[in-house]
Amino acid sequence: MRPKYIGSYPSESEYSSGHTPFNKEQENLFIQLTRILGYSHEEYNDFPIRYAPDGLILALRNQLTAKIQNGMLNKNEVETVGNLIDLLENKL
Repeated sequence: MRPKYIGSYPSESEYSSGHTPFNKEQENLFIQLTRILGYSHEEYNDFPIRYAPDGLILALRNQLTAKIQNGMLNKNEVETVGNLIDLLENKL
């Protein structure tokens, strides 16, 4: 599910709920990318518990989009987080 227009994001209820179990490599990727996205990794701790893999990836992509729109990430951070989300998606 993609935003319908800029500034329009799925409500939390539209993300695929469920659980995303991580192996150690996936957990490390998640920690790396959430440390860049948030002020602390703890802000995102419940994402894998609340969302199925496709919901988790969509939620992370939407967080990245929101951070870009708000000017909260520099170009290198945007590229790094985008690559880490892609890598995590491929590993799930």
